[in-house]
Amino acid sequence: MYILECLQMDPHGLISTLKEIAEAKKIPLTPKSFVNLALHNLNFSVRDFWNDYKIYLVGAYGKSPSHLKDFIATKMGNISTAYGTFLGIEVNFEAVVRDVLMYMEMYFEAEYGSDIKNLGSLVNRFEDKVEFLKGECGRIVGDVIQVIF
Repeated sequence: MYILECLQMDPHGLISTLKEIAEAKKIPLTPKSFVNLALHNLNFSVRDFWNDYKIYLVGAYGKSPSHLKDFIATKMGNISTAYGTFLGIEVNFEAVVRDVLMYMEMYFEAEYGSDIKNLGSLVNRFEDKVEFLKGECGRIVGDVIQVIF
């Protein structure tokens, strides 16, 4: 799947915004800074990361056009699509998503610590794991764990 086939949003709007922010902050717009600025600009949270990643995994294993559209509609999908367009070349969309995921993980590790991407560690932060898994966030984590394993 190529970037141009995946465009469901206006990546140029996000790219223009990020270029303006980078220029104002006087930082070069590298692949890493592109993703970091996009995360800030879209108010991307840890919850967004795990929820969107779950949708990505379902689509990656399902390989259906509807799953791909569901993923592209997420914040992570928007960032991935804009990132691929920013690169200025036709790239395998899965490779672009993997690249974006790498930068996202680095960002969240820097912001929240290395355990933030370890689901087991996140679940262990709750005293009552059973009660946690009954809640909304717990259900999202449970869904992700089921897809991964």
